[in-house]
Amino acid sequence: MKFQSQIITAGSGSIGGTTYGHNKGGMYMRGRGTPTNPNSARQQATRNVFSLFAGAWTSALTQAQRDLWNAYAQTHTVKGPFGEDVYINGISWYIMFNSRLLDAGFAGQSVPPPFAAPTGLTTFDCDISAITTVDVTFTDPLTPIKALQLWMTLPGTAGQTPNFRQARLVGYSALAEASPWAATMPFGVAPDEQCTFYCRVMDDAGQVSGLLVDTDLADY
Repeated sequence: MKFQSQIITAGSGSIGGTTYGHNKGGMYMRGRGTPTNPNSARQQATRNVFSLFAGAWTSALTQAQRDLWNAYAQTHTVKGPFGEDVYINGISWYIMFNSRLLDAGFAGQSVPPPFAAPTGLTTFDCDISAITTVDVTFTDPLTPIKALQLWMTLPGTAGQTPNFRQARLVGYSALAEASPWAATMPFGVAPDEQCTFYCRVMDDAGQVSGLLVDTDLADY
């Protein structure tokens, strides 16, 4: 359970039978449901990747390399559940970066990146052009060390306003992908169904830019 307040103005997690959370409408409380564990193929793969890199931290990295990750952790933060800056340890950075790289099919990194995170796209546009295809058009050319990471929400009715927490990973483009990028969606979208897409730039060190958002109503 995490919370911020004098009484309760922001919360995340559960106490007893009550779950606290927040969305675009603000704080909410609801009865705690029994969680399910579908144990999907992707969940299993993700767990295996985490275990792989957790083991590699001690078996594959030298002490000097671990020291570099720990030093990196002292000057870099991630965003917490309320948008605050949170420090995580060196092994967490190592696992996070390398999990992204492996997922994208890129080479792993034994040391933290020596350069800043990539700048995000200026604009991008998503057009659902077939039942499982979305064409991603963007204005900024990608360099040979940059790719796109794309997320999408489940198909729904026009006018819905989901958020990134509800999005599923579509996948990664190739490095230096040209616009438009025809991405294959993980599930079908029928005409007159709406999806929200989130896109960010990722470099070949595993760093990511901020997200851009676009919504499209399928009309193919």
